[in-house]
Amino acid sequence: MLIDQEAARERILYEQYAAGQPRGAVHSQALLFPRPLTFSPSDFAVLQELTQPLHLLGFRFAEFGPLTIAVEAVPADLPAQGEKELLESLIEQFRSGAAPLRIDRREALARALARRVAQATSQARLPDIELSALVDKLFACQVPNYTPDGRPTVILLDGQQLAEFFRKPGT
Repeated sequence: MLIDQEAARERILYEQYAAGQPRGAVHSQALLFPRPLTFSPSDFAVLQELTQPLHLLGFRFAEFGPLTIAVEAVPADLPAQGEKELLESLIEQFRSGAAPLRIDRREALARALARRVAQATSQARLPDIELSALVDKLFACQVPNYTPDGRPTVILLDGQQLAEFFRKPGT
């Protein structure tokens, strides 16, 4: 069995975000000092439209002047200092219509946030204890084999496939 760590983390985060949305249970990490972020007029307009779904995903911010918000809290899994880049990528995704039409904004944001956080926190090699916890969390998911957009998280190889993979040329 091969597990794509980044894809597994994306699936785990997505299910946490999606499950927490209706109840407002997504954990936020309060910032010690609110971080002001300034956006272009068009980005700011989209951000205002997305305020409620972003709030359900763990973002807390308030208007802080023209085209500026003060970020007070972020989703607990978000890496430090990544707020502006993440918000800009979520805004761009909605502007470009990258979210599938059959899902609502909250689900699309949960998908995008899970993908971005998984990408930002991926490591070349997890320590064994963290890898074990990742596997346990992955297989506790409702749909452990795929990311929300359908990429595989796990590939099963049988003995013959492994033998073929390691077969030397000419044998």
